[in-house]
Amino acid sequence: MMKNKRNNISSSIGGLIVLIVILIYFSIKNNVNYFNEIKVYLPMLIVLIILYILFTISEINKRKRYLNSGIYDIDNMSGIEFEEFLKYYFIENGYKVTETSKSHDFGADLILKRNNYTIVVQAKRYKGKVGIKAVQEVIGAISYYGANKGMVITNSFYTRSAIELARASNIVLWDRENLINELLKKKNI
Repeated sequence: MMKNKRNNISSSIGGLIVLIVILIYFSIKNNVNYFNEIKVYLPMLIVLIILYILFTISEINKRKRYLNSGIYDIDNMSGIEFEEFLKYYFIENGYKVTETSKSHDFGADLILKRNNYTIVVQAKRYKGKVGIKAVQEVIGAISYYGANKGMVITNSFYTRSAIELARASNIVLWDRENLINELLKKKNI
């Protein structure tokens, strides 16, 4: 199962806002003395709208922070933060991005979709070299998620065997140099 907790919370709040608006509408439509009904629902509606706005502002600020990150910022991120950085990067580049669950992800951290083309991404924020296991995981993820392509992205470098398997399996590898080049492209636009 794929999850995106923040989007689920935001969608739930949005859904509650719609539900309360519908309740207010039907209360007004069916009651002559509708002012008392509105007094009951209005505070809940206001609180939910404020929560929705706060979540939206938080998401916008987080996105800006990640998109303004440099390689040294990435080096200091946790693995989950690196996945989020990549999520925002690919959203900014026109992909619809789905995060997989943090465990039992079947070899993919992100699923990218654009124009009926699906790419699975394995994110590895490492200090040492990324080995063959990451490439094997993304190969499995291609089949599991029905993807057209697979990528492994790291802030580090790859072992020789990881590079060989990736070439033989048509897996795209982004190492530290590729990542820096992508960051520089975004800054020059």
